[in-house]
Amino acid sequence: MEKRGRQRKKTRVSVRFGAERPDRMGLITDVSARGIYIATNAILPPGSPVRVQVPVPGQEPLQLDGRVMRTRRVPPAFVMISTGGMGVRLVNAPPAWQTTHALPDEG
Repeated sequence: MEKRGRQRKKTRVSVRFGAERPDRMGLITDVSARGIYIATNAILPPGSPVRVQVPVPGQEPLQLDGRVMRTRRVPPAFVMISTGGMGVRLVNAPPAWQTTHALPDEG
């Protein structure tokens, strides 16, 4: 049963992220108007602020601020099979975020 209140869309966008500066690598695999899921083994603790840098072809990268809401750790023995990651709630996403990533309809 789906617990999330918003529609989500599958995607694959390489990003840089970090608590203070975007110095870690990840892959956005799921997106909605209010949040993203970043697949990575360099997860931050739940509740942590996070800055995400999203590349935009021909433009400066978008800067997204958010907060880690949930995490999924994968034991080291399984990193070749599965990736951990974190669900991030976006805070004040710029209008360009809505148009850059064709988000699912909210209706």
